[in-house]
Amino acid sequence: MLVPSVMKPLCATDIVPLAIPWNLQTPLFRRLFNTALKMKSLLVIIILSLSLFLAEGAKGQYVWSVTHPDTAIGYSYYFTTLSCSGENCTAGGIYTDGGFNFKHAFFAFWRSNDGGNTWLLQDPKFGNIGTVRGYQITSIQQIDSLNVVAASDSGFLFRTFDAGKTWKIQHCNTIWGLFDVHFSDSLTGIVVSGGPVPIHTTTDGGRHWQDAAFQTSYHSDFIQCHSYGSGKFRVYQKPHGPIFTTNDNWKTIDSVMIHIDSLFPLTTFDCYRFDHFNFTGGDTMIAFGQIFYNCKVGKPLLSRSSDAGKSWSKPPFENHSIDKLSCMSSLDRDTVIAGGLSDFPNAILFSTDRGATWNNEAITLSNSSFDIAWANAICLLPNGNPVASFQNFEERGSNSVLIRGIQIRSHVKAYEHIVWNSFLYPNPTSTELNFITPDVSRPVRIYDLLGREMLQGTTSSQGKFTFDVSKLPTGIYFVILDHFGKMLPVGKVAVIGK
Repeated sequence: MLVPSVMKPLCATDIVPLAIPWNLQTPLFRRLFNTALKMKSLLVIIILSLSLFLAEGAKGQYVWSVTHPDTAIGYSYYFTTLSCSGENCTAGGIYTDGGFNFKHAFFAFWRSNDGGNTWLLQDPKFGNIGTVRGYQITSIQQIDSLNVVAASDSGFLFRTFDAGKTWKIQHCNTIWGLFDVHFSDSLTGIVVSGGPVPIHTTTDGGRHWQDAAFQTSYHSDFIQCHSYGSGKFRVYQKPHGPIFTTNDNWKTIDSVMIHIDSLFPLTTFDCYRFDHFNFTGGDTMIAFGQIFYNCKVGKPLLSRSSDAGKSWSKPPFENHSIDKLSCMSSLDRDTVIAGGLSDFPNAILFSTDRGATWNNEAITLSNSSFDIAWANAICLLPNGNPVASFQNFEERGSNSVLIRGIQIRSHVKAYEHIVWNSFLYPNPTSTELNFITPDVSRPVRIYDLLGREMLQGTTSSQGKFTFDVSKLPTGIYFVILDHFGKMLPVGKVAVIGK
């Protein structure tokens, strides 16, 4: 059992009262700076710099943590898709008997009723699929707290009407893989697949499916669909459209194209692929994917329409970490989050105006060293917190993880989260000092009262480090954590003689 330090961790608010208006703080900052010059104290200068930065405030961000999987030896998890309705979330995928050369694989679902904080395995007992051509859950929808539907590239639909207590296999008149499924309510839905009849609809929850009256010869390219209710459906044909819309259950059809030539300077060496589509904003929709230069090296691609596809714009964003966009939260609210394939540091894009403009943010896991590099799915809960599925490229544990973000509206709160969840023990001490923090793999240093660095180390992938303080003179010392260049005073410790 960890015992918090008997000396309260030194928080930035212990140095500068951040609630005081800036003009009233000026004399206090001047006194601190003069004191730092007189003492020639590096520590005071560090704390002063931190306080000045915190007082300026910052844009919103998230503190991320892994909430699943277990790292049980011998099993691997592949969370390929995720959907939430309220606080109810369901992830779909497979679990295997370990590694990439597995012989046994099983379709499975994971359920959370607390916004992705905890997960429970729901095994539908469909048997080993290790030798089946398709073995991925390609799309899932948490329709409401009881109803969930999922599509697979094996050609099967999976359906539960009782919150996952029982799962049934449904057939939709195809032997080809299913790419996407969507329901406007628990009864009315649409699915798109490969094969000669790619569009199917249902009005009884999927117990029976009807082939859509409208079909085209480009069946293999229908990869996204949406049901709006009252006979209105939309489907998207990649990589550049068109988007087909019906308001009378496919008796008549309107189609619109994405006019990519007017958005991006095309050359004979460039390849543009909108591999994904977001229909969840009504007449506001976003196509996204990847730009290939010379058809090899890529960067993210995104185009937005607010008039049902009649006109398109290229929202401004710059991101040097993400190579390809592959998932996005719903457009039914102002805040939207997008993710994809990224190099370190892992990153997401977020928008606060329904995708009109975007910012990027690095993802740092507070409780794990998993090397997450590809977002498979991402959802935004009603409270503004995101839940996501990421592939894990580390050679241990699961091949993918479920992570959860907690919205932090300023850097002040983000740093306070780290400081107040960091502990030093035993305190006082004479031989060793244990340090534990949610900030993993970060430099940590011990300074004396004059600001001289006495000891240094790096927290482990579990956020732990042990200092040998047996050779330090008796006295009071400060522990400073380097959080990506921001020096956080996480505590002070008393070193006593033996």
